[in-house]
Amino acid sequence: MTKHATMVSPDCLVSLEYLIAKSRDASPLAKKTAIWLLRQSEGLTKAVAVSFQDRDGARDVLNGFHDMVSCNSTTHLNQIMHVTGTAFIFSHHSGFRSAACIKVTTTGSTIWLAERHYDRGAKMLILNLGNINVVDLDIRPKFAEERPQETA
Repeated sequence: MTKHATMVSPDCLVSLEYLIAKSRDASPLAKKTAIWLLRQSEGLTKAVAVSFQDRDGARDVLNGFHDMVSCNSTTHLNQIMHVTGTAFIFSHHSGFRSAACIKVTTTGSTIWLAERHYDRGAKMLILNLGNINVVDLDIRPKFAEERPQETA
C-alpha cells in the first residue's frame, strides 16, 4: 500500500467498473483490462501494472487507454478516478515492461494504475488473457437495481 492510498468503497468500485464498461472510447479488451486492474488494486490501495506484447493485443489496449484518459474523448477516466477521492490514475506507455525497466525495443504496451504516471514501484502483474477475457462488461451497479421505477 502506498502511504497516501485511501481505500475506495466496493460500491464506488462497481460504479467505476460500470462507467468503464460503458465507455465508447475503447475496445472490449481495453475496458476489460481497466476493470481487471481495478480489481487487482485491492480497493485502489495497491499500485499495479501489466504489460502486453503485440501478439496479445498491445496496440489495441494502448489505443483504448489513450482514448479513455484523453481530454479529446468522452470517458475522461482519470477525472472520474479523481471524483472517487483516490489519488490513483491510469497511465500507459508503449514498450514492454519486465521486472525493473521498460524495454522500448520490445514491442508492446504497459498500463499502470497507480498514484504516479509510470510508477516503477507498481507491482507488475503477469499477463493472463484468460483472466482478463472473463471480465463481464454487463455490469449492473447496485444503485440501478434499487431505484424505484417511475409510473406513468
